[in-house]
Amino acid sequence: NDGRAITIRQLLQHTSGIYNYYYFNDLGDDAAAFERHRFDHVSADQLIAGAMKHSPEFQPGTAWSYSNPNYVLTGQIIERVTGHSWEQEVRDRIIEPLRLTGTYAPGDDPFLPEPHTHTYHRYPGSDEYTDTTVRNMSWGGAAGELVSTERDLDTFFTALIDGKLLPAEQLEEMQTVVEAGEDYQRAFPDLHYGLGLMRQPLSCGGYRWGHGGDVEGATIRDGVTADGERSIVINATGKTDDDKQVLRAEAALQGLTDTMLCEGMRG
Repeated sequence: NDGRAITIRQLLQHTSGIYNYYYFNDLGDDAAAFERHRFDHVSADQLIAGAMKHSPEFQPGTAWSYSNPNYVLTGQIIERVTGHSWEQEVRDRIIEPLRLTGTYAPGDDPFLPEPHTHTYHRYPGSDEYTDTTVRNMSWGGAAGELVSTERDLDTFFTALIDGKLLPAEQLEEMQTVVEAGEDYQRAFPDLHYGLGLMRQPLSCGGYRWGHGGDVEGATIRDGVTADGERSIVINATGKTDDDKQVLRAEAALQGLTDTMLCEGMRG
């Protein structure tokens, strides 16, 4: 892994080749392992060190593969450049200007403010669902530690896509896309990826922009039309590791997203 050969664009666009390391894969993928480690603090250094134990998946810039360590490294670059943590920069530049009152970095606090949904995951070898709501999210780091709400996500993506958050040239950079890898195409047909933004075609024409997220027991899907006029955020709970069930659930979420964004646009 030669960092001198990797650009910041490649980190943000998942074309760096860095292995997609997940801390908990080393601890066991079952309900008992989750219960043992749900309160673990996981540092950015641990996540990056785990990724560096693996050879690159490909040479930088030659392919695409989603990798959370890309964003963990981006968080460290933010700190090196600004002298502030990525959490502070996100708060100062995004959360406070957009008045995202339900969005924050929890640190090691495993609890969510009331009211909140619960998340449930059925692990391999288990006949029951495990409540995964209460957990330390430090392992997400700059790649996914933030707690938010459906309303805040909608406000953020709408402000981003309709040009209220960034200058036009910066948004254009974010929306310069490459084709996502085959593994993602199965679940997200014709997915293209910009700088932290996903793009998919709508059945009524044009594209939807956004960026979903997944954690054991929870799925977030969202979308904003290219003109910023229509948007949707879906918060779904209850997941398994069964590939067929995952793909069926994903197809349903994709269909709902498309229907809602295309409502009133056809014809």
